Amino acid sequence: TVLRADASAARSVESRSSLGSFRNSIEPVSLDTYRFGVGASQQFARLRLDGSFGLRDVNFNDVTGLNGVIINQQFRDVRTLTETLSGQYDVGNGIGIIVTGRANQSSFDFRPGAVGFNPLVNVDRASSGFSLEGGVSLELSSLVFGTIQVGYLRQSYRDPRLRDFTGLSFNANVLGNVTSLTSLRVRA
Repeated sequence: TVLRADASAARSVESRSSLGSFRNSIEPVSLDTYRFGVGASQQFARLRLDGSFGLRDVNFNDVTGLNGVIINQQFRDVRTLTETLSGQYDVGNGIGIIVTGRANQSSFDFRPGAVGFNPLVNVDRASSGFSLEGGVSLELSSLVFGTIQVGYLRQSYRDPRLRDFTGLSFNANVLGNVTSLTSLRVRA
């Protein structure tokens, strides 16, 4: 049995090339990101079960526009809850079968009921969704290991003006140790 907990806090700056970045500000937008997560794993011979819960809170800081006016960034603040359940069965020879289910729920500070929110003009971007994926885990000696999964996802928005979406979900995270000093990681 393994129990784990993690927490982090970071202040970063949004890239000017980001699609959501404000270009008419004196300095790039800074943001504070807080994360907290707990999880547990249990091994039963060849079967391992994992469960985790995470909270991510992102707060965008106000910026000063080129004209000297403060541009409020509160409408971008978002809080996301994520739950994950995973089961992995070791087939043998470093190969396993893995199934993962994830659920998420996002809410924004700027929503119906918030000061300045006009339901005729503003959009409630709150959403919830899930994904279900299956695939293989690899542990081919100490040279290559990771997971490759494919499945289905769905995301639903509270505001009817935003279109829900469903589709193919995939996840790959494979690490290859080319030499003792060089590693190559592929993520998708």
